[in-house]
Amino acid sequence: MLPGHLVKILADIFNAAFQNCYFPEAWKEAVVIGIHKPGKPASEPASYRPISLLSTIGKLYERIVLDRLKIVAHSHNLLPPEQFRNRHSCVHQILRITEHVYSKFKLGFNTGALFFDVEKAFDKVWHNGLLYKLYTLNVPTQLVHIIREFLSNRGFKYRVEGTLSTRHTISAGVPQGSALSPFLFSLYTSDIPRFKDAHLALFADDTANCASRRDPEHVVRSLQAAADQLGEWFRKWRITVNPTKSQANLLYRKLQVEAPNASLSFSGQIIPCTNKFKYLGVILDRRLTFILHVNAVRARAAFVMGQLHWLLNKNSKMSIRNKIQIFTTCVRPIMTYASPAFAHIPPARLKRLQVLQNKFLRRAIGAPWYVRNRNLHVDTDMPTIRHFMHMASRRYFDKAVNHPNPLIRLNSKYTPFDRAKWRRPRSVLSDPEDDITLAIRLKHEQLKKLKHCTRPQLRPRRRGPRRIPRPFDPSDNSGPCADVIMLDS
Repeated sequence: MLPGHLVKILADIFNAAFQNCYFPEAWKEAVVIGIHKPGKPASEPASYRPISLLSTIGKLYERIVLDRLKIVAHSHNLLPPEQFRNRHSCVHQILRITEHVYSKFKLGFNTGALFFDVEKAFDKVWHNGLLYKLYTLNVPTQLVHIIREFLSNRGFKYRVEGTLSTRHTISAGVPQGSALSPFLFSLYTSDIPRFKDAHLALFADDTANCASRRDPEHVVRSLQAAADQLGEWFRKWRITVNPTKSQANLLYRKLQVEAPNASLSFSGQIIPCTNKFKYLGVILDRRLTFILHVNAVRARAAFVMGQLHWLLNKNSKMSIRNKIQIFTTCVRPIMTYASPAFAHIPPARLKRLQVLQNKFLRRAIGAPWYVRNRNLHVDTDMPTIRHFMHMASRRYFDKAVNHPNPLIRLNSKYTPFDRAKWRRPRSVLSDPEDDITLAIRLKHEQLKKLKHCTRPQLRPRRRGPRRIPRPFDPSDNSGPCADVIMLDS
């Protein structure tokens, strides 16, 4: 921690800068380094991901401004409920999409989804347009002036192997790595058009639009009308969308549904229609079976576990406890990411993930083939993948029913059906536990009983000299007391 006198100096600097609506020039300079993208040629500049390094003191000042801006936005409801913010995660948006599709499946509707790929959304924010929207949203003038100072006259230098390039000026966009940038982008897109016949979901620069109808042709027409209005809004505020990387998908309740003849277009270009699409890291197929997603995360987790084989195998010097810690930190999160959205699928589909965990335990402990997987889990107290997802779903829905966003509360308060055909994410809360989880629970109950059981009280040892018998000697006739030896205690 910083000494008290340094904290006081920083507080005086921040207060003076805030009162004078000033953002120091030294805090606007950034050093950019490039991180090579896996699988890309190293000779091309586009193969490197730029990472911006900003001033630490400047980031502290940005946090102060951000706290003031959040208070204003919360009191005036500046952000739409569809947009992400504090206490909103990717899981909330994924659940909103899946719950919307499942609820329409129950009514016999087909759902079309349109996902826009915004090119460099944070890097192409129009500064004058952002300041105009802040004024129209009635943000205090002092905060608007600070944000104008924050955006103006910014620059960066590129660093390669310790050598810095010349300074380049940033004329558009919000700075990367800044605490203010995501919130400013959310305010910039707060007036995005909404539609009566479509379901809008926003998470930073990921924009999704869903429409549900019984007839697939009506679904396409609704999505096309929404795409036309969104295209006009994107062009007005200088937001670039790549139609070739955008995706459209039709989610069918039944297998035998004729595909619509019409296609979707955006800015005169055809949007490709695919059988699967990836939204916020989760692969969604046409019937929301999540089979493709389970296969993809299983393959990725197996690859990561293979890279860590030298740490997780039986010949490693690490303890079993540390091996389990590595697995639960590096491998299991890959398989259970956004698990509340797909934990309700049949156990047979989740079995592939459990098989990978079984292989890890057998490899880490060095157990022979005849040792049961149940015994491995009981001895190590490691929960199964299904039980871990079940507990994650329970924690999610317990918090979601009291969430401040009404859209999230609406998607969490419903009574799931008992029929397996209409299972929804909340159905997992009523599922019975698997055999391995019951065995682990029984083990803990038995240990608890042994811990609290009353042990018999032994009689305390009698005080005084101890009597130790000695070997019997037939030739000794000294009397009945001659067979003991008296010792002082």
